[in-house]
Amino acid sequence: MGNCCTTRDREISLDAYGKDYYYETGQKGFKTEVSKSLLYISQYLDSNRDAQMIVLSYQKNEMKNFLQSLSSIITIIKSKTGQLFIPTVIQNSPININNEMLITLRSIEKMDKISIDREAIIDDSMLARSFITRDMQFLTSEPEKQRDQLLNDLRNMYNQEGLMIVGGVQDPGMVNNLKMLFYKTQNFKNTDQSTYQSYDIKIHVYPDTTTQQEFQIIVNQAQVESNSQLRSVISYEDAKKGRSHFLIFQEYQADLIYLITDYPDYLHEEYQQVLRDAILGAKTPNDLVLKQQYSEKMSTYMNVQEKRSGNRVVECITNNSLADSFIIYAQ
Repeated sequence: MGNCCTTRDREISLDAYGKDYYYETGQKGFKTEVSKSLLYISQYLDSNRDAQMIVLSYQKNEMKNFLQSLSSIITIIKSKTGQLFIPTVIQNSPININNEMLITLRSIEKMDKISIDREAIIDDSMLARSFITRDMQFLTSEPEKQRDQLLNDLRNMYNQEGLMIVGGVQDPGMVNNLKMLFYKTQNFKNTDQSTYQSYDIKIHVYPDTTTQQEFQIIVNQAQVESNSQLRSVISYEDAKKGRSHFLIFQEYQADLIYLITDYPDYLHEEYQQVLRDAILGAKTPNDLVLKQQYSEKMSTYMNVQEKRSGNRVVECITNNSLADSFIIYAQ
């Protein structure tokens, strides 16, 4: 006698812009900004199957939903590109720094920010579960003391739990709070094991008045003088002290040159046109469709730039808007 139940392949049921869809795994899904964005991901990669990255734009309070949907996101991307994509950059969005975040996922073949455990590479669900979030609250408003606290917390989280920083954003809902994204490795527990992965990090803090040229000198000096590779940039704004950028470096042998560029003028101009169209169409800048249009433009720009130059996008530095924010490449 055969089994009474059969396992159905995962199906995607979508309508225009994901307004009434769920990702079906045997249980009815829930509609969130993240879950609705799966249509955009699928459509973008249908037209860009050779993409090495994709940029997603969400409200910051969607972080938990993003992680709950990450396995589905990984599965969809893999079905379109044949590659494993993981989150590598998370930053305040330059189009709405207070409430929105950008998350960049890229192919693990083009990523050296974190070392993925071999077991997770062959199991999409395990890989998705390896990304977790933690909140951290600064106990001081002094940037140098904040840096010391952040460094101590990140070192402790790695030594105690195997958490490696991916990035973080300022939490709009809580004073002095950061929402941080981590990859959890299993290769941290025993320094006698051949799989043990050292994690020697340091943090430098700089004000938002730091120029593009100054940042480029800073990250390249760290590479030359101490083999320190840029791993993440966390931007935080204090009501009294202003905005600071925490640059997190890991001591790691690699021969890299960093390039820092502005966002292109046309991207800023096109986004302004999107906003003008939104006003005529009675939409708001936070409308999901508009954010997906912006994400598509950002994804396309970064993929084209990588193909043309051979450089990799490794981080972003967000100030007040697209006009004064930067993209960091490594070559």
